[in-house]
Amino acid sequence: MLAARGLTKHFAVKGGLLQRTVAKVRAVDDVDLAIHRGETVALVGESGCGKTTLGRLLLRLIEPTQGDVLFNIPEEDYERIRTRGEPDSMEDGPASDLVRRYSMSRLRRRSMKSLRRFLQPVFQDPFTSLDPRMLIKDILAEPLIVNGIATRQEAYELGAKQLQEVGLRPEHLYRFPHEFSGGQRQRIAIARALVSEPEFLMLDEPTSALDVSVQAQILNLLLDIQQKQGLTYLLITHNLSVVRHMADRVAVMYLGRIVERAPTAELFANPLHPYTKALLSAIPVPDPSRRRERIILPGEVPSPINPPSGCRFHTRCGFVLVHCGWSPRDIASIATHLFDPSRNPDAADLTKLDEVVIQGDRLLLEYHTPATEEHRQRVERLVKARADLPDGIRFRAIQQVAIDDGRIVLEFLHPMEPSLDEVSNGHFVSCYLYPNTAIPGRPQ
Repeated sequence: MLAARGLTKHFAVKGGLLQRTVAKVRAVDDVDLAIHRGETVALVGESGCGKTTLGRLLLRLIEPTQGDVLFNIPEEDYERIRTRGEPDSMEDGPASDLVRRYSMSRLRRRSMKSLRRFLQPVFQDPFTSLDPRMLIKDILAEPLIVNGIATRQEAYELGAKQLQEVGLRPEHLYRFPHEFSGGQRQRIAIARALVSEPEFLMLDEPTSALDVSVQAQILNLLLDIQQKQGLTYLLITHNLSVVRHMADRVAVMYLGRIVERAPTAELFANPLHPYTKALLSAIPVPDPSRRRERIILPGEVPSPINPPSGCRFHTRCGFVLVHCGWSPRDIASIATHLFDPSRNPDAADLTKLDEVVIQGDRLLLEYHTPATEEHRQRVERLVKARADLPDGIRFRAIQQVAIDDGRIVLEFLHPMEPSLDEVSNGHFVSCYLYPNTAIPGRPQ
């Protein structure tokens, strides 16, 4: 039905007097996701991880920085595209012809307009997604009139019929949105999305703004409509209980990347990624006599402006490995204390530390006098001593201590992000803990 291929969205951060681009927010970064016709795919993750941005990209409500959204592509053609490797390597040849044939991202506005009726959103807040100055009859008629599906009178009749389908009465057509409760407004939003007979709905937290008693009604309504009309859903939510009730497959997102993807039953029974395990441990247990071990993640979610190198979750992971992506910035603040004789008595044999510089995969220690072999050995001993501590995993990623132009150089393993690989039937995970995932330097 829909497939994201290398989908990327970066938002520019402006600064300075001339409002130049000083940084980029990596909201969605090189995401691949296929949604099959008639299924419900749930997209879960913490706030700010890029779920809503990905959903809007799939509907082309915002334009991607890079990548393509493929619509109504046969599975065999999608597999041909997917197995050709990176998008940049496919600019020529048969695979690029397939991309151009099915890509919505490359359509002009007029061509895209004809597809809009088949791809509809239901937004999170029903109090802001409906125009407060329009009667309900006009809100429901507008998609039909804009797309040239019906005349105004026919649109009013179809809108009244659709309103009854979602459990409201025809007399509600002549009211304004502020005259309804939250649950009724969301029913109207669903009716507006369905009136143009779409094939795909993006449900962006459709029940989070509603009371608990109303949430079940809306979810059951969506399931009934899906069964009647054979719709395809992308469900964006924080509520994992809703995911278990609604979804066929689940994609777990962290900091702009999908880290795990699996059928719903498989994901809940056998979560693999440490981040997924932490999310599932937060589901409330309705039985007060039962206790679930809660996994508390250390630290805060890193900034999407400057995400961690390698595996983006490694800075908060309890199972982190040496090659997960440690970089000089992970020890830069510690280095100013550890290798400075004025702050650390164990570094008394060294001269005064003047500057710590990050240079790619290297951390440069510049001392008051040019470093000697004796200094290098002393720094190497300090590194090994710190690496032997329980929390010294980041120091174990230092593969060499050398001298370069009078400065001590700490060289790290080159950080590489794990790919999203299939570790069992239909279960994909992006983590070096599993043997099917390629580890840098490990024989395959």
